[in-house]
Amino acid sequence: MSYELVKHIKIENGKVFINSHSNNDTSPFHYWECSPLSDILKNEGENALNVAILKDYLDGTFQTSSLNKWNKALLILNYVLNEEMKPYIYNWNLKHAEIEKIRLLRESKEFNDLLLRALNTKLPKERYLIKKKYLENKDLYALKQTSRHLSYTDDISQAKEYLFKQQAEQTLKSFNVMNGEVILK
Repeated sequence: MSYELVKHIKIENGKVFINSHSNNDTSPFHYWECSPLSDILKNEGENALNVAILKDYLDGTFQTSSLNKWNKALLILNYVLNEEMKPYIYNWNLKHAEIEKIRLLRESKEFNDLLLRALNTKLPKERYLIKKKYLENKDLYALKQTSRHLSYTDDISQAKEYLFKQQAEQTLKSFNVMNGEVILK
């Protein structure tokens, strides 16, 4: 499945411009007007546009590594509004009829309202670190995380900050960190 790797989305003069490139394309990033999103902005307004962009991120059509307002909303949906989000989450082990039911739920006003609430919810101010004991009196802190590796530093000022305690706990669990704990920065 192809997707757009998005660097930046800009709304200017009633139009939506995206700096991106397709994941299955070798051409460099380019700046282009996204006509369907511009039409949504023109005909339905900014809230409808934000919901449409957030749905593109949810469905995987848009992907990015930067923390923009739509990715922040995804984090809010995942870690703050996760109980309310559960009925709208696809499980690919479901039968076709159940998947279709979820697809229809995702077109409802209630789902759009949930997405708007996530967009308008601020991220918590607290940040979390992963600390692990090394030797007798030395602490190490998670520095960088990739899909396969978690590297460490002894300099707490360089430590990777997690926005949610649950994120850090999931990392501890997925990397099976011995003598590790999540601490408040």
